Amino acid sequence: MVLPALATRTFHGDARSYGLITAAMGVGAVVGGLASAGQRVTGIAPMVTASAVFAATEFLAALSPDADIAAVALTAVGAASVWFLSTGNATLQLASAPAMRGRVMALWRGFLGKHRGGWAQRRLGGRARRPSVGPDPGCLGRTGRRG
Repeated sequence: MVLPALATRTFHGDARSYGLITAAMGVGAVVGGLASAGQRVTGIAPMVTASAVFAATEFLAALSPDADIAAVALTAVGAASVWFLSTGNATLQLASAPAMRGRVMALWRGFLGKHRGGWAQRRLGGRARRPSVGPDPGCLGRTGRRG
């Protein structure tokens, strides 16, 4: 939902702007998926790293002055998002007890629901939502510790 608002409200664009930033994010997602497929390490440290990169790319995308520059930044966002999601999925599935795996993954999906993004977009516009929906590396670090 954030990309249409970014294209039309923030950049005052049209279908071309929306198509450009959506395609750019898709290209990045494919690149991120191919890179993630070869990843051999899972765990909290790689997950926090991927989360930090994802948050940083979203922040940079939010600073984009126009749709063309946003397309470049959103390519990185697409790659980082798939890297983060695949690392998180693998980490949680491998670390969960088989009997709890479904519950853990349901909580993981709930964590990624990002309800705070809609609030930011309604009050501050499409540009503000990008960094507000990224994962919280500090939260991941806290949840990954075992007591």
